[in-house]
Amino acid sequence: MDNAAQTRPAASHRGRTAKHWMADGALLLTTFIWGFSFVVVKHALREIPVFYFNALRFSAAILVFLPFMFRQWKNSKPSLVPGLILAFFLYLGFAFQAAGLQYTTPSKSAFITASSVIGVPIFMFIFFRKKSDIFALVGVVIASAGLYFLGVPPNSLGLNHGDSLTAVCAVAWAFHIIFTGRFSRQHPLAALAAVQILFTGLGFWLTTLLLGQAGPVGQNIIPAILYSGILATSVCFALQLWAQRHTSATRAGLLLTTEPLFAAATSYFWTGERLTGREMSGGILIIAGVVMAEAGYHWKNLRARTGSRSE
Repeated sequence: MDNAAQTRPAASHRGRTAKHWMADGALLLTTFIWGFSFVVVKHALREIPVFYFNALRFSAAILVFLPFMFRQWKNSKPSLVPGLILAFFLYLGFAFQAAGLQYTTPSKSAFITASSVIGVPIFMFIFFRKKSDIFALVGVVIASAGLYFLGVPPNSLGLNHGDSLTAVCAVAWAFHIIFTGRFSRQHPLAALAAVQILFTGLGFWLTTLLLGQAGPVGQNIIPAILYSGILATSVCFALQLWAQRHTSATRAGLLLTTEPLFAAATSYFWTGERLTGREMSGGILIIAGVVMAEAGYHWKNLRARTGSRSE
C-alpha cells in the first residue's frame, strides 16, 4: 500500500461520502471532549502528581478496553509493534502536556497543543515524502497564524516553562496523528486502540513507581480521573482511530485545531478566563484555515467529477 492510499480515503475521487462526514463529526466531537478536559486536568493536577494522575487515567481507560483486549487478543499480535509506536508518542504527548499545564493556562495549553497541525505536513514530507495539496498547506499556514495570535501575547515570545513543555507535547501529537493515519487502515481498530492504551498506561505506572508518586487519592479527584480516562482517552481515541481511516492525516490535523476553541470556551465558563481581541482574531483564523482546506477538497473533487463527465 503506497503513502497516498494510507493518507487519503480510497473513495475520495468520488466525492465525500456519509462516512467522510461522519469522520469529520467524530473528530469534532473528540476535540470538544479534549477541550473540556484541559480545565478538568488543570484542577486535578493541583492535588495529584502528573505521572500518577496519568497512570490512574489510563487505568480507567484500560478497564473500558478489557473486553476488547480479550476478544481481540489474536488480532492484537500483529498490532503490537504499531501499538507500541503509538503508545510511545501517546505517552510523550500526555506526559509533557500535563507537565506543562501546571505552569500555563488551559486555553494556552490547548493552543500550543493544537500547533501539532504545523508539524503534520512537514513531518509527512520529511519522513514519508508525502506532499499535501496546496489548499491543505495554505489552510495549515492560516491556522498556524491563528494559533500564534491565540497563544503568543504581543511583544513577547510567550514561551515560559509550561509553554516549552507543551511544545514538546505538540511534536509528539503530530507524529501520533501521522502514524494513526497509517496504522488505522492496516490493523483492527479495537486491537490497535487497546494495545496503545495498555502500554501507555503501563509506561505511566512504571514512571509513577520509579518516582514514588503513588499514594491516596481524594474523592474530589475521582470525577476527573473517570472523565479523562473513559471519555477523553478511551472514547476519543476509538473515535480518532475510526475517523482517520476515512480521512487524511493533514485534514485530521486541521479539524483537531478546533480543540483550543472548545478549551477556551469551557475555560471561560468554568474559570472566567477571557479571550482578548487578538486571541479572538486567532480563533477566526483557525476556522478560516479549516474552511480553506475544506473548500479545496470540494473544489478538487468537483473538477474530477466534471472532467470525468466531459470525457
